[in-house]
Amino acid sequence: FGHSMRCASRLGADIEPEKDEGWCSCLFTDATAIHAPRVDIVNASDPLSESEWAVRGCLAEIQEGALPHRLAVFARDSESYAPLLRTAAERLGVPLSTSIRMPLLTNGFAALTLRCITALAGDDVRELARLARSSYLRTDLEMDRELTAATRSAFVTGTEQWRALTDWSREQGAEREWLRSLLSWREQVLTSRASLSGWLIRLRELVGATQMVEASIAADARTKNGDLRAQTVLQGSIRDMAYVYDRAGRPELSLTGFAQFAQEAWENATLIVEGRPNGVSLVSNTATLTEYDSLFVVGMLEGTLPRRRTEDAILFDAEREELSRLLGRGLSLPDSRTRAAAERDEFVCICSAATKRL
Repeated sequence: FGHSMRCASRLGADIEPEKDEGWCSCLFTDATAIHAPRVDIVNASDPLSESEWAVRGCLAEIQEGALPHRLAVFARDSESYAPLLRTAAERLGVPLSTSIRMPLLTNGFAALTLRCITALAGDDVRELARLARSSYLRTDLEMDRELTAATRSAFVTGTEQWRALTDWSREQGAEREWLRSLLSWREQVLTSRASLSGWLIRLRELVGATQMVEASIAADARTKNGDLRAQTVLQGSIRDMAYVYDRAGRPELSLTGFAQFAQEAWENATLIVEGRPNGVSLVSNTATLTEYDSLFVVGMLEGTLPRRRTEDAILFDAEREELSRLLGRGLSLPDSRTRAAAERDEFVCICSAATKRL
């Protein structure tokens, strides 16, 4: 609101605030709202019970005939509240439409990709038998037992274990194609070194050869889309680092070196997990708030939402005012009052988003 008024002033536009008969226009006046939503203020003992209350409130509204996409939960502290809300929604069967950041390796496809590379860079063929238990590789119990026995037999041969397992895999049928692809890929890259850009190409070859992404086609659309996004993040994190790494003249990496590099990169990467379409919206920024029939606001603690006016610990308001005067040219450093006004604007945005219940 403040920014729009300042913009209008600089443009020389003579505007008047829009006349609103709703209760939002009465928040800071003595006027009485003509059309106002029902307002409930509820106390909760902790964020978990607060999240449960919000999701159960959405569930009750849906059972009474409300459309899920006309409901929303506002949580400015999404890092704390989003996992709790998501868990409660899944348990209670409430469709939640939200995008939250999760560690990349919580995705099954990403974790399996790292395990494949680590196993192929290691010196124990029995790790491949453990990989076979993944649903992406589509092995049944009998096939799992056969592979476990084969890897144990190969392991006792010592330095010849990889060759022994490769010979065994060539005698198997089409259902072992993923294993032959892994072993063939290892044989091609084991004795060579490459730049990060080169390893990125080899990573794509590994994923394509094993067809792990294609294995998720039989799963629901959310799983498939999540795996495709995970594949993009896996390759993107390596690609972003390769641009700097290769141009800095860093040494080329062996398979073992790339496995260590990839693990460090992927452990710090995050993946955006999307919710169900047309579900209850989870909003953390007032810029994305639209009009909803019912809005549940969590984390509205005194001094937290809206925040109290506090001066900066390093530059007080008086110092900011003096610096703004010295800067001139219409430039000014935001002070505690500016931030407090922005907080009030956010509070008004939240309160005006609900039409029936807040």
